[in-house]
Amino acid sequence: MNLLGRMFSDNYKKWIGIQILVSTKLSTQMKINEYLKPFAKELNWQMKSETDKKDEGRINIIISHRGGKISPAKFLENKEKIKKVALTIYKDLFFNGDEDKASEEFAIRKDTVHKYTFKGYDKPIFVFSSIQGVLITTYALNDRIDFEKKHKEMAVNLFGFTVEENLKLLFQSSMQKNDSKQIQIDTEHKKALEEMYGFKLED
Repeated sequence: MNLLGRMFSDNYKKWIGIQILVSTKLSTQMKINEYLKPFAKELNWQMKSETDKKDEGRINIIISHRGGKISPAKFLENKEKIKKVALTIYKDLFFNGDEDKASEEFAIRKDTVHKYTFKGYDKPIFVFSSIQGVLITTYALNDRIDFEKKHKEMAVNLFGFTVEENLKLLFQSSMQKNDSKQIQIDTEHKKALEEMYGFKLED
């Protein structure tokens, strides 16, 4: 495969999961459904509902891509539109239309990394999640690492940081929290990621 073919293949491989998630009371489900429909239509995404596993009195309404995941190229092409839709929903439903307050909260990105082990696999799989207001982005960390190695500039445009910078900030933030159990988990994750990928995640 030539260089152009490899770039096309890399850019259009679908590995990024993006959702807009709104949790609401069952009693207001129909009203929220009607409110969210135009946004799903605007993005040409599907909308579905599921009962909240932690609270059966609530429903999670999810707007997501029909194929489940999208490619880096598709994400970059629609990134601003996705954020605009998510911010509008966040502003109207949680801040009574106050764009300044909603934008301030939306700008706070909450990143997490989780480790999964599977039978038959020698190495664990780390999944990275990022939450901004009602917008949730998830993907296998290895996919982002592989993509960044080949297309660093595009990867930074998509995610705002290199993988190493992003993880360093995540773990720095975690260590400042008053949660000894989470600190222990993240310390183990950090050590494993440093060993697997050669990252330098200490200050």
